[in-house]
Amino acid sequence: MTVLVLPLIFVFTALTVLVFAVGARRLLGLRFSFLRTLIAGVLAFLIASPIITAISGSVVAKRTSVLPELWFVILGVTIALVVGMVFLVVAEAWCRAGRCRGWSTCCAGCAGGWAGRGATGRSAGSWCGAA
Repeated sequence: MTVLVLPLIFVFTALTVLVFAVGARRLLGLRFSFLRTLIAGVLAFLIASPIITAISGSVVAKRTSVLPELWFVILGVTIALVVGMVFLVVAEAWCRAGRCRGWSTCCAGCAGGWAGRGATGRSAGSWCGAA
């Protein structure tokens, strides 16, 4: 690799992560913080290639046509996008945006378990001040 190739790899990787992040955010139709959206994009980017490889293993080995491989790539990208969307939903359910002051308030209910009252003495629905 030459010195000119490395910036191109960085730019196109960042562009792909941003496309995954914006895609997950727009498909859900909700407003999320930039950091959560970026984490969802990175997660989708990192798992897209293994998913595509696992799904299309036997088809790629035969080298019959481009069309089946393209459909498997589209399916793998879609699954990766869904995983990014699931991350956004779980992160939002865990601690709503603008409600938590840090991880200590998000995880306060975990000390006593998921049900009942935690170590803070608050009910399970008020971990982030939501209730």
